[in-house]
Amino acid sequence: MKQLANFKYRISGILVAFFVCVADQWTKSAVKAFMNKDPDGVYAIVKNHVNLVFRHNTGGAFSMLDQHPRIFLYLPSGLIVLVFVLLLFSKDRRSELPGILGLGCILGGALGNMADRIREPAIGVFDFIDVYAGAYHWPAFNLADSCIVLGVFLFGYALMRSELARGR
Repeated sequence: MKQLANFKYRISGILVAFFVCVADQWTKSAVKAFMNKDPDGVYAIVKNHVNLVFRHNTGGAFSMLDQHPRIFLYLPSGLIVLVFVLLLFSKDRRSELPGILGLGCILGGALGNMADRIREPAIGVFDFIDVYAGAYHWPAFNLADSCIVLGVFLFGYALMRSELARGR
């Protein structure tokens, strides 16, 4: 019975990764189509806090490593995929659902952004969400970035819960 539950968890993680990647690519396509007429435009989603923008990120997360060789961008994404596969299928992995779903979010987000980099290496990842308070703006991001952050929190939660259950 436990093997069936583990199988369901693994499939859940893979399905979440697939859904996140597809949803990320769809949202990017929809926003590009909407903003294609005015790529310099800024559209208020939540007045004075959230805008829809048209940005290309040739760097890493939140435009880090923008001026560095591309290997610094592809290597972390490849490592995320490798770690996901190892954690998902190892015998001593965290079998709790939040951890598996978190890994799925991380993998799906990494694959969504990697698809952008492979498809259009010169312009990188398309970011379109601009969050700000007054004059302070967070770097533009997309659905994949949001899912990666959510996945890290879910996986961290599962790890803490697991350690507490072990009495550490």
